Amino acid sequence: AADPIAELADLYAFVAPDCVAVGGTGCEADPDELIVALTINRGATGAEQFSEDVIYHFYFENDADIERQIDCAFSADQVVTCTGMDGLEASARVGNVGVNGDLRVYAGLRDDPMWFDADAFDAFEEIGIAAYDGSGVDSLAGSNVMAIVLGIKITAMPGGAAPDHNLYKVWAASERTGGDGINGA
Repeated sequence: AADPIAELADLYAFVAPDCVAVGGTGCEADPDELIVALTINRGATGAEQFSEDVIYHFYFENDADIERQIDCAFSADQVVTCTGMDGLEASARVGNVGVNGDLRVYAGLRDDPMWFDADAFDAFEEIGIAAYDGSGVDSLAGSNVMAIVLGIKITAMPGGAAPDHNLYKVWAASERTGGDGINGA
């Protein structure tokens, strides 16, 4: 919390779902793409900017023990550049999507995707049993985070132990390279 732009909140990783066109509209989702979304600085407002003194590291390890990494850094004029994993590179101005070959990147302010029922959590602490009954309220609704989202073509990921599937571990860290603040990890 002492260094909010380096503080990691949540990491989400999933294969993009199949696209279903509705009402004749086109589809942008690609079921052959790994989506990795890192949220930072819970409670962010539109005034926050990414720091050129922080690098965000995305780590990938598959079931064949092959490790890869993508690093994202920001310039002073708020352009994110992500590089790694055998030559992938994409850049975009904050708030826009950048695409280069097998990598897409977005960075900017987003609604916090984390769902949390604070009342049910408080009741659990008080009575010691699960109090959530499915009718809760998202206490984080309307709360924002800064986010970095990568879309990586599955074909750009290293092959796994079995020829018909890949199993990946995905994690992230932040590194303060200069300026004021503390390291986040």
